[in-house]
Amino acid sequence: MQALEFVEREETAAAAGSSSSLLGISGIPGVGKTTLLRFVRDSYSHDLSFNHVFFVGASTVGRLQHVLCVNIGFAPPPQMSDVVPSMAQVIFTCLKRKTLLLLDDARERLHLGPFVGRLQSKVMSSYLKPKTFLLLLDDVRESIDLAAVGLPMPLGHKQKVIFTTRDHQICTAMGCTTTTNTIEMKCLGEDDACKLFKDNVGEEIINAHPHIDHLANKMVAECRGLPKALCTLGRAMSTKKDVKEWRYAYDVLKTMRPPANEIQEMDDEDYSYLHRLEEALRDSFL
Repeated sequence: MQALEFVEREETAAAAGSSSSLLGISGIPGVGKTTLLRFVRDSYSHDLSFNHVFFVGASTVGRLQHVLCVNIGFAPPPQMSDVVPSMAQVIFTCLKRKTLLLLDDARERLHLGPFVGRLQSKVMSSYLKPKTFLLLLDDVRESIDLAAVGLPMPLGHKQKVIFTTRDHQICTAMGCTTTTNTIEMKCLGEDDACKLFKDNVGEEIINAHPHIDHLANKMVAECRGLPKALCTLGRAMSTKKDVKEWRYAYDVLKTMRPPANEIQEMDDEDYSYLHRLEEALRDSFL
């Protein structure tokens, strides 16, 4: 798997840097980007080769700083002569006690937003520079300045960042421009889609009636090769042995699923139609 190969890839001191330490994964919603990112996280959650493994739903620079600081809980770097001592002490106390909401409050009351943000970035960078870490950012909607977040740029040995996005241009904007540091995930082909769906349904159900296999293929076509839809719907049908339920499910699926031209803009909540379908099946065949 390319994502795991990227994590395991060893760089020489000369080759290490943001281009070889950053991987962008793009694709339309539901194609499996988050599932892949979670697989990478689970693969390295207990791996001692990384000091830290972070999984963050990406948003603003400030939120990323907040989440990373809370997960780290670090002490101040030794050299901070260019920072007002009293303010630095207050901020480091907040960081050490993981009460970063006090910093957010200071931004508002004391109008110290830019100062606090720069200080958080400096402290984070000083702490992470000698560390090994794997940062996983999910659903990036716009280019993120990783240096502003507090990552030591350029990234060093065993310092990896993987992010997912629905917009391939964001990969380019963040420096992922080659086949070695980009993955463009596409919808499954017909054969793979059928296999994924039927694996989730189960062989016993598929073989319960001659017409079920035919209806299963038609439902797979309605999922348009999206793994999230195939898995969710497959699990929903995994207890349905009556062909009447399958016919009803297929009819309802056709009316509930979004138009093809809206898939690119779908969010997680837009997949709720699959859960509504499951509820409709349960209510109709009590």
